[in-house]
Amino acid sequence: MNRFRNKGFALPTVIFFLVIVAGIVTMMAKLSANQAGSTALSIQSVRAYYAVKSGVEWAAKQVDDDATWCGSGSLNLTAGLVGFNVAVSCDALNTYVEGGKTISMYEISSVASKGAFASSPDYVYRKITVMLSTES
Repeated sequence: MNRFRNKGFALPTVIFFLVIVAGIVTMMAKLSANQAGSTALSIQSVRAYYAVKSGVEWAAKQVDDDATWCGSGSLNLTAGLVGFNVAVSCDALNTYVEGGKTISMYEISSVASKGAFASSPDYVYRKITVMLSTES
């Protein structure tokens, strides 16, 4: 009779381990989804940085080509930066003469964004402000 009293003992153990394994699988699935979302936002962040940097370089070229240009503008980017809105502004700060050369100072601000704040899950925004001096 003692031999049959242990019958069914493995069932609670198997159920316990199945619940633990199911919990681990669920947790790993959630971590994987979070990681994928985080990676996508990181990529968008890097793309926004290059979009805003493109705006600064564009404005610096405009000032270098024509010292009287210092205004604002927007860019239509292509290739990997399609969809980013880039707005650029330039302020002429100071002009002075040093050592017989005229030095002009400019402040260039560039803002890049993609998506709509609070309504787009992959919204990104970057702003860079640089000081530029030209010599003539």
